[in-house]
Amino acid sequence: MSNPKVYKRNDGNYCFKLFGKTYVRAKRKDAEKYYTELLNSTKYRKLVEDYGKTTIAQLMYDWLGLQKGLTKKVSTYDRKVQIVEHQIVPYLEKQQVISLTSTTVQTWLNELAVQGYSYSTIKKAKEYLQAALRFHKILNKFEENPFDDVVVPASAPSKKSDDIVYYTEKEIKKIYAAATKKDSTGKYIYRLGDAVIVLGETGMRSGEFLALTWNDVDFKNGMISITKTRQHVKNHNKKTPTEPSYVDVINPPKTESSIRTIPMSKKCKAAMKRLQKLNGGFEYVSSTEKKTPITVRNFARMFRDILYAAEMDKVVDERGRTVNKIYGPHSMRHSFATRLINKKDANIAIVSKLLGHADVSVTINKYVHTKDEDKINTIKLLD
Repeated sequence: MSNPKVYKRNDGNYCFKLFGKTYVRAKRKDAEKYYTELLNSTKYRKLVEDYGKTTIAQLMYDWLGLQKGLTKKVSTYDRKVQIVEHQIVPYLEKQQVISLTSTTVQTWLNELAVQGYSYSTIKKAKEYLQAALRFHKILNKFEENPFDDVVVPASAPSKKSDDIVYYTEKEIKKIYAAATKKDSTGKYIYRLGDAVIVLGETGMRSGEFLALTWNDVDFKNGMISITKTRQHVKNHNKKTPTEPSYVDVINPPKTESSIRTIPMSKKCKAAMKRLQKLNGGFEYVSSTEKKTPITVRNFARMFRDILYAAEMDKVVDERGRTVNKIYGPHSMRHSFATRLINKKDANIAIVSKLLGHADVSVTINKYVHTKDEDKINTIKLLD
């Protein structure tokens, strides 16, 4: 019986793939013979001996241990840990390295899609498994590459632009008022409440705001420079139980395009001036009374309290229904973009630059809403 791994090419030669390479012979019998010889070679036996009983879980954790010292950004390493612990190990934990096949890999990726993970998350999981095999010099030792012909499946539909959570102009006014409300003694209820106004008037990410120092704020020219971000990440250097499991770190922005300058509106400038009066002598714009930077979690907690004070949990929508609109700080970024784009003379390319998007198409796909009424009016232009 002929070897099904050997096939005839259009040029009449016979070939097969093994150990990541393609081998060609003029005759089928020669190709089949060479295939058997290679399969029984030292190279293949070493794969079985060294990795045959190794599980994917062990492989991935070994890889993570080495990646810790090679990955510059803590947040990037955190991402790798999350993918390994949630999308790889639970599904392939006991799978032996030597038994990986294209079918195994495709079935695993399909299951991730069924579970509702995003396309980007599934793609990352595949890339990290490949990277671990490649890093340990294993991938080219397989009889057949287990990633050949594997397709990253589409997951459950991602959020559409219509699902972006944001606040209307009226709701923004209520949120701003709650953020800057004073008590009976004339003291601000929320010491850093003006930060919410800054987010709503600039579209910057909350982490970018929390990383701002006063050197980044140019009152004379009315500009704010975004050059870094504060992130809440797992403490991989924890040595004792009393040390925190998560810490805040300062990193470069999300992408290169995120490094940008944002002009201050009148409301933003006034809010920044009030913050300067509170924290002008400290390094960070968002410093506490003890001169320490406000943490990502504490900021999110303050923002949530402000939303409740603004009664965003009792919003009456256009259909007369009472809805809960208690969202995270990122909703102010969505609100900034949506409000600007809905303005008559808005330039989407400029809005995209203000947001720090790498491509204007990202802005369009996320924030431009097409209504049936708009479609009808556009078609009428042909009449």
